[in-house]
Order: sequence, then structure tokens, then C-alpha cells
Amino acid sequence: MESSSSTIGGIETTTMSAGENYDETTSLVAYRLDISGYTFPEANSVRFNWYLDYTQGNGLSITDFGLLGTDGTLFSRKVRSEISKDSDLSLEGTWTITFN
Repeated sequence: MESSSSTIGGIETTTMSAGENYDETTSLVAYRLDISGYTFPEANSVRFNWYLDYTQGNGLSITDFGLLGTDGTLFSRKVRSEISKDSDLSLEGTWTITFN
């Protein structure tokens, strides 16, 4: 495993189809967001906040989210059921990392 000294800096959405596999050669970034803030809810965790506005990412069928380093390194990924993003919908979320 390669290491990175990058800090967490963003969220990306992709539009992969069911059954497709992601690897380091796959480039399916549909939309990239900056982290809007972070907190430390406990001594061993950090929570990153993000927001996709009504005007952002319209027309996308979002199927997963990735937590990115400032250098673009994919830190974590979450696949989910499809969200059809349109101008009548905004998305707000958090991503919590807990260290044991």
C-alpha cells in the first residue's frame, strides 16, 4: 500500500453502474466538492461536512461518494443506491473517521 501525506480536502461523486469495479485506472468523477468544515466529535474521531447545492451536479445519477485527499488520493469510498440529482434537490452529508 502506498502512503500519502495529503490531508482530507474533498468529496467526489461518481456515476458507476451496478457491477462495475473501481481501480486506480478508473476515472469516473462526476462532481467534486470541497469539504465545508470539520469537527472532532470525540477524541479519536474527525467528522467532515459537505454540501451539494441546488445548482451543483444537476443531471447526475450519483451512485457513490469518495473521500479525497487534497492531492486527489482516494481515502474512502461508499457505494449506494442511485440518487437522481436535479435542481429541486440539495444534498448535505457528513463523513466520520474513527481511529481505534
